[in-house]
Amino acid sequence: MKELTNQDLQAINTAHMGPMVSIYLSKDAEEINVRELSDKWKDSLSRVEFLLSKDYTKSFIHNFMEPLWKSHIVESLNHIDKGLIVFFSEEIKGYLRVQSSVTDLAVVADSFHVKPLFRIKNNERGYFLISMSSKAINVFIESNGHLLRLDTYRNPTLLEQIDIDGNKHKQDKHHDFIIQSAIEINKTMAQYKLPIILAGVRDHVGHMKKNLDHSMIIEESIMGN
Repeated sequence: MKELTNQDLQAINTAHMGPMVSIYLSKDAEEINVRELSDKWKDSLSRVEFLLSKDYTKSFIHNFMEPLWKSHIVESLNHIDKGLIVFFSEEIKGYLRVQSSVTDLAVVADSFHVKPLFRIKNNERGYFLISMSSKAINVFIESNGHLLRLDTYRNPTLLEQIDIDGNKHKQDKHHDFIIQSAIEINKTMAQYKLPIILAGVRDHVGHMKKNLDHSMIIEESIMGN
């Protein structure tokens, strides 16, 4: 099972080897209850097996459904995710995490049930805001008009030292700090594919742009002093 991207949507529409299973699993609570989600996931799989039993043998159903029963994709959900969509067939085996509410649903047909997905894609909004200083980098996500902080990366190289004259000064290796932080930030950005707004002084913004995935960065940044 792989996490699908927007580029995979064309394949979802053109797949033709049935049966085709579409599962929509909701998760509206901010806190992740793995046991509750697992129970809902199992209920969905049982529903799919019931639908398959109308047209397929027990042996086929067992072999076909085995990868779904063994998967742990519900554990991939984060606290800002509100749902999971699974498309499963002989050709396509993948899932999407969405940040809009979904209605629990399990469908078996000769094509994937994509109407709820495209409604979500048409209505979904949001962006990332990355604010930078020499001390820390904060990553926020906009959701329904609110900015939620996802991560904070503190600068471990910001040290206070005493020189030979007894004067205190700060050693700020913020370029190395930005490079290391960008490695982790890119992992988060890849999961959600939302636009990115950078905020900070020109030097910090310039170095962050060099190390982030350029495809999602909005050209206009918020520049500080």
